[in-house]
Amino acid sequence: MNYSSFIKDIENKNCNEILNFFLTQFNHFNEEEKKIISEAWHYLCDVSRDKFDSQNLPYYIHGMRVACILAERD
Repeated sequence: MNYSSFIKDIENKNCNEILNFFLTQFNHFNEEEKKIISEAWHYLCDVSRDKFDSQNLPYYIHGMRVACILAERD
């Protein structure tokens, strides 16, 4: 799956659905890496719960966009 279709698919999902979708699509992470990603993701979702970007999307979507770009590089 490419980055743009992944982002389009996640824009209407909640934090847990987005994390699960990410780990399914980018499945090259080991268990320790998945744990770290999950902890960081849940932290981001908690602290940005009521924040939105200029497109009125939840702020954590930006974090996932960055994660997708980095995951595609591996």
